[in-house]
Amino acid sequence: MSDSLKTLIIRKSIHTTLCLLLLVALIAPKLYAGVLAQYGSSPHEVTTLIYSLVCFSCAFVNSFQVRAPLLTEELRRRIVEARRKIFEGLQVSLQRTPVPIKELSKLIRDVEMHIVKFETTVTSIISSIERDYEKKTGYIGATFGSLSVLISYILFNEYVMYGILSLAIVDALSPILTRVLNGYTIPHSKTSLPAMFITAFVFAVILVALGLEPTVSVIVASIAVVTEAYSPEDNLTLPLVVSAACYVLAPLF
Repeated sequence: MSDSLKTLIIRKSIHTTLCLLLLVALIAPKLYAGVLAQYGSSPHEVTTLIYSLVCFSCAFVNSFQVRAPLLTEELRRRIVEARRKIFEGLQVSLQRTPVPIKELSKLIRDVEMHIVKFETTVTSIISSIERDYEKKTGYIGATFGSLSVLISYILFNEYVMYGILSLAIVDALSPILTRVLNGYTIPHSKTSLPAMFITAFVFAVILVALGLEPTVSVIVASIAVVTEAYSPEDNLTLPLVVSAACYVLAPLF
């Protein structure tokens, strides 16, 4: 397996995990509808609030990445420096005790070493999975995705579930299969035809398993893979287009 494929799989795994967390925000409030009613709230209001906060948070972080990248780096540097001074202070305090506690001193050094190793590993992973445009414009995909999910939920309510699933499955599976299978690339897109068909089949099967009619599932899956293949930013278009398609088609069958 090539390094580029490993990087793609890691990035898409993170992407899918975050999408599934958006599903949790949709489903979890329904499980506590009775409790929420006691406080004068509803699952719909809670989910709308969560999606709004996620969207704002992504946009806020993205604005820092775009408008103040140097400030972000300076903040990271200061956090590392503050952590280093804290551990140095602990070591000095231990040395001043009447009988230095060697075991505790060694434990502190080990903890610091593991933290540094963790920071280095995380930084290395983030650097490897970041796309070139993300280094310039920030994680704009997360901002677009959360915005699209919020709009889809406001417009199409529960049908947003299918939009989120399309973002989690189609957007993740299609590029990986394109890289693995190669094959004929469809016109004006980087997606290969075999990857497109397999992704559509997998997504359609999942939609049928969730209760959609087979005809609707095939149509929606086809719409999803075409949207993913031709959208300039599929994080923005996939949830909205697929949610709208399900909202329109599901009642007809």
